[in-house]
Amino acid sequence: IRLYIVPALGGQLLHDVKHPDIHLILDEPIERGKHTAANRALVHIRKFFGWLVESGYLVHSPADHIKSRHQE
Repeated sequence: IRLYIVPALGGQLLHDVKHPDIHLILDEPIERGKHTAANRALVHIRKFFGWLVESGYLVHSPADHIKSRHQE
């Protein structure tokens, strides 16, 4: 979360995070050739936003329906 979400989203409110924001987060490791890292980041992003939904902080996760960027 500190490695990918915080630097990319900064002070943006969690309620304002949308699908394109998640894609931008995943673009950075992909551009550096770190495809597996992008997949791992997506797993953690999904878990984080899933926890926010489960806990009642968000209605839906912006990471829903985003597929892995790289086939491992």
